[in-house]
Formats: sequence, structure tokens, C-alpha cells
Amino acid sequence: MKGQKTAEEQKKTEALRLQKLEELRAKKRKGDEMLQKLEETRKNVKKAGLQAGFRQDWRNYMKIKNEGAPPLLLRQNLERILQHYRGKDVDLSAADRELLELLKQ
Repeated sequence: MKGQKTAEEQKKTEALRLQKLEELRAKKRKGDEMLQKLEETRKNVKKAGLQAGFRQDWRNYMKIKNEGAPPLLLRQNLERILQHYRGKDVDLSAADRELLELLKQ
């Protein structure tokens, strides 16, 4: 009976297969967790980059405002800033208020 496995050998083989399957599942879970963490980090980095970009644009806007730029130029700059950052999880409340003030003039 060389080609046939005994019931005990079959149980051992099946147990090894199940163990290997569980190891693969554990590796997949760990990989999925790592992928999720990397995606979260990527989103945070992107958000931080957008916020930094907005802060820089806002500083530039305030600089030209303080230098006495005409209202039309200020409005155009604000509209560009708002258009670029709208819907990108950046706090635009100061820019929105500033544009409303400009439109009142």
C-alpha cells in the first residue's frame, strides 16, 4: 500500500494544509492593515500639502493687499485661491469672508 496514505497521514496532511491556509490569511490581514495605514498616511500628507499651499497663497494675498493692490486684483486672486482649494478639505472661511468684503465695496 505504498501509494495510499493512512487515515492518520491524511489528517496530518489536512492539518498542515489548514495551518498553512491560516498563516496565509494572517499574512493577508497584516498586509491589508499595512496598506490601510499607508493610504491613511498618504491622505494626511496630501492634506497637509494642500493646507500648506493655501497658507502660502493666503500670505501672498495678504502681502499684496497690504501693499495697496487694487480691489479688482485682490478679488481675482481670492477667486483663484477659492477655486483651487474649494472641496479639498481646507478651511477657506477667511478667504470667503474677505471676498464678501471685497464684493461689498
